[in-house]
Amino acid sequence: MRSFASALVVTILLMCVHSHPAIAASDYEDGVRELTQAIRAEAEKLHKQTLAVVDFTDLKGNVTALGRFLAEELSASLVMAGGVQVVDRNQLNKIFKEHELSMLGISDPAAIKKVGKVAGADALVSGSITEMADSVRVTAKVMATDTARVIAAAKTTIPKTGTIAELLKQGIDTPMAQQPEQAPVVSGGQAPKPASSGGMVLIPAGPFLYGEEDKEHRIEISAFQIDIYEVTNAEYAKVRPHDYPSDKAKHPIVNVSWYDAKRFCESVGKRLPTEQEWEKAARGTDGRQYPWGDTYDPKKVNAENRFNGTTPVGQFPNGKSPYGLFDMAGNVWEWTSSDYDNSGQFKVLRGGSWNFAPLFVRSAYRDGNQPSKRLDYFGVRCAKTP
Repeated sequence: MRSFASALVVTILLMCVHSHPAIAASDYEDGVRELTQAIRAEAEKLHKQTLAVVDFTDLKGNVTALGRFLAEELSASLVMAGGVQVVDRNQLNKIFKEHELSMLGISDPAAIKKVGKVAGADALVSGSITEMADSVRVTAKVMATDTARVIAAAKTTIPKTGTIAELLKQGIDTPMAQQPEQAPVVSGGQAPKPASSGGMVLIPAGPFLYGEEDKEHRIEISAFQIDIYEVTNAEYAKVRPHDYPSDKAKHPIVNVSWYDAKRFCESVGKRLPTEQEWEKAARGTDGRQYPWGDTYDPKKVNAENRFNGTTPVGQFPNGKSPYGLFDMAGNVWEWTSSDYDNSGQFKVLRGGSWNFAPLFVRSAYRDGNQPSKRLDYFGVRCAKTP
């Protein structure tokens, strides 16, 4: 077994800023950041590019509220840090349910290998929590999914104060439980903070329902990765400088042609998604009409010209796709690599935009335009082959 950053020991003060102002936010952020950097460094050293973070357990193998909280914070921190890919926890939850896997058996070699294969993860991050007099000790381990062996380990000590004390009182929790989403803030107040800028989600290989209702059929595609968010003005400017209003740094880039979109994705080591990949990422495997379900909900999408333009990416968390992707409906049309017809003169656009009706933001709806066309509602989201 290889050492993990020399048996790194980090003290993390986990807290909720609004509920417990006495605990400094920097203590929480710095602690998680240190742990994240150590995991990234070891993952890169061992060439483990895709990680799956599962809920931490107590010494009896039970998943607790604190264990779930720790796993979610670590997962989000790894996504924000970049450098490695992290399997979306909503997707991971579905995998556990569909394959009848239990957190209690996650140390079983067969289970570890199965999670790795289905989720496309190179390594699985898990951990245990030991409660002591005035603190809890968290032992994290990284296991290679091809061999099911522990390849790295780390220990973290957390004081039993504030949020930690409250989470300990909650006791045993539902494994991989999904947190309720916050209502989107679309005018006034503070918009939801995106979990990542530039992160990607791994979409597993397998079949899904593809196409409009009258042409709907089941197809199967290989695993791929796709951006969680539409490419923003700020992100695009890092590669291809352009002018944009200072208050629209987090808005999606617009007025990009298919050629512009293709060049940008390639410049960051990615590519445009095919329209089949895009549709699976948007609607999942159950053939739903919209990323969130079968019924149109204006509160979950920027469409119908309700905001007279684009909104910041990640503005509608309740409208996420089954894989946790934002703005797969509305905001901007997104270029794909696919041809619209046999003429080869048009490229497929997906998702609808801020000024289109509900009909056009359905996940199966496809449109096309000349690859040289630039409009203020054409944007881009990149993909990647694992």
